[in-house]
Amino acid sequence: MEDIIGMIAETEQKASDIKERAKARAAEIVTEAEKRAMEIVKASESECAALSAKILSEANTEADAAYEAALQESRASATAYADQILEHVEPQVAAVVGRIVK
Repeated sequence: MEDIIGMIAETEQKASDIKERAKARAAEIVTEAEKRAMEIVKASESECAALSAKILSEANTEADAAYEAALQESRASATAYADQILEHVEPQVAAVVGRIVK
C-alpha cells in the first residue's frame, strides 16, 4: 500500500514539475511574441512613414506640374487677349501696353 502511495506522490510531483516547466515555457513564448510584435510595429511604422513621404512627394510633384500648366495656359490666354486688344488701339497706346505686358 505504501508503494502505491509513494508512486502517487511521485506522480503528483512529476505532474507538478511538468506544470511548472509548462508555465515557464508559456511565459517565454509570451515574451518572445511580445518582442516580435514590437518589431513588427516598429517595422510597420517605418514602412508607413516612408510610404507617406513618397506619396506626399508624388502629390507635391503632380500639384507643381498642374500649377505650372495652369500658369502657362493663363499666360498664353492673357497674351492672346492683349494681342487682340492691341490690334484695335492707336499705335502709341499699343506701344505702352506692349511694354507693360512684356
